[in-house]
Amino acid sequence: MNLDRVPRYSRVQLFPGATPQGLRSVRPPMKALHAWFVSLLASGISLFAQEASPTDRITLGNGDILSGTIKTMADGEIVLTTAALGDVKVKLADVKDIVTGKPIVLLTKNGEKIERRVTSIQNGQLQLAEGPAGAPVVGTIAVASLDKLNPPEKPPAKWEGNVTFGGYLLTGNTDRRGATGDFTAVRRSEMDRLNTNAFWEYAEDKDQATRDWKLQQRRTGMQLKYDYFLSKKSYLWVNTAAEGNYTANLDLRFTVGAGYGYQWIETEKTKFGTELGLAFASEDYRGPAPTHQYLAARVAWKLEHQITERLKFWQQLEAFPSTENVRDFYGKLDSRLIAKLTDSFVAQAKVVLDYDNTPATGREGLDVGYFLTLGWTF
Repeated sequence: MNLDRVPRYSRVQLFPGATPQGLRSVRPPMKALHAWFVSLLASGISLFAQEASPTDRITLGNGDILSGTIKTMADGEIVLTTAALGDVKVKLADVKDIVTGKPIVLLTKNGEKIERRVTSIQNGQLQLAEGPAGAPVVGTIAVASLDKLNPPEKPPAKWEGNVTFGGYLLTGNTDRRGATGDFTAVRRSEMDRLNTNAFWEYAEDKDQATRDWKLQQRRTGMQLKYDYFLSKKSYLWVNTAAEGNYTANLDLRFTVGAGYGYQWIETEKTKFGTELGLAFASEDYRGPAPTHQYLAARVAWKLEHQITERLKFWQQLEAFPSTENVRDFYGKLDSRLIAKLTDSFVAQAKVVLDYDNTPATGREGLDVGYFLTLGWTF
C-alpha cells in the first residue's frame, strides 16, 4: 500500500501519526497476535480431543492395556466400551489395574454403594480418589468384596406370582366333584420382601341312596411372611399362617413366629434361602380333644430355579419341631413345576406332603396331594 495516495485524515484515523516507517514497526506485534491465536486454537482442539478420548484404562495380568469407558460389571465380568471394538467383556480375575477418568458407582457384596474415581489397584485393594465435601471418607475397597460397577437403577418394587385353578368330575359307580386353587405372590425391594400364598381344596360325593351331595374334603390355608434385609444376604423375618383340614379333623392350625434368614443365592436363574427361628403353634381339632399349644422351632427353606426359559421349579419346606416334646412335630413340603405356556398363561403340577406326628385320633399323620392346575402369571 502507498500511503502517499491515502488521504491524510484516513491515516490519522487508522494509525495516528503513522508513517510508512511507523506502520512497519506495528507489523511484528500483529504477527505475534496471530501466532498466539493459532496456538490457542490448537490447544483447544487438543483439549477437546482429550475429553472425547477414552477416560478409563484396564491393565490385564498379561500386560495388555484396554482403554475405553467402563459400562458396568456384574457376576465378576467387566463390560468396557471401546471406540474400535465396541463392548468388550473382561473377567475381574484377569485385571491387574484399573484407572477411571471419572467417578463410577461401586457396589459391594454387603450392599454398600460408593461413587468415586478409581486411581489404581494395590495389594488387592481398589485405591479411591477423595469424594466431594461431606461424603464418607473411604480410601480403599477390597477387590474381593466388589459386587458391581455402575449397577443399573432398580425398577420400583412390584408383585410377581401366579394364581391357578383346577377341577374334576367323576360319574358312574362314584359321583364326585372337586376343585382346587392356589395363589402365590412375592414383592421384593432392595430392603425388604413380602411373601404370601393361599390354597383351597374342595370335594364332595353324591350319596347313592339319598342322591344328596356329601362333603368329603375341605382344606384351606394362608401364609404371610415379611423379610427385612440387614445386608444383601441376611435378613430378619416374621411369619404367620393358618390352615384347616376337614379330613384330618383339624379345625384350625395357627402359627406365628420370627427369626433369622440367609439368602444364599439370588440371581435371575436361581433363588435359594434358609430360615431359622421360633414360633408359637396352636392346633384345634374337632371333637373332645383339647386345643394343643406349644412353642416350636421353625426351620425352612425356599428354592426357585429356572430350568428353561419357560419351565421353573419351586419348592418350600417348613418344619415345626416342638421345643417342649421332641416327639411333637409338624412339617410341610410343597414342590411345584410351573410351565409358562404364554406370557400370561401357566400350567402347574404340584405335590404337597403334609405330616403331623400327633394327628387327631383315628387319623393318619401323612397326607399327600397331587394337583394339576392352569392359571395366570403376573
